[in-house]
Amino acid sequence: MSAAKSTDTDNASWESLGNVIRDHRKSRGLTLVDLARDVDLSQPFLSQIENGRARPPLMSLHRIAEALGTTPQAFFETTVDMAQPVVVRAADVHLVDVDAEP
Repeated sequence: MSAAKSTDTDNASWESLGNVIRDHRKSRGLTLVDLARDVDLSQPFLSQIENGRARPPLMSLHRIAEALGTTPQAFFETTVDMAQPVVVRAADVHLVDVDAEP
């Protein structure tokens, strides 16, 4: 994997984490200010975490999870059931010729 693809994937992972934290916070009816106060973080830093622009230290992630009634591991669970294979039939695949001129 190239460095650029690795960085894109890494950024998407942190953005995904932020979205999960935001969803948990909102489902509990908490504002950024409320949660920041509860976990002893600044509201701007918590906002950066939720927007995928900051990476929380493990202890901060633990405090956030605890305040939201969950675990840090729950923030990383995927909604995809890996036990169920995904089947894509050849007839359903649409190929795009990237070398064709518009």
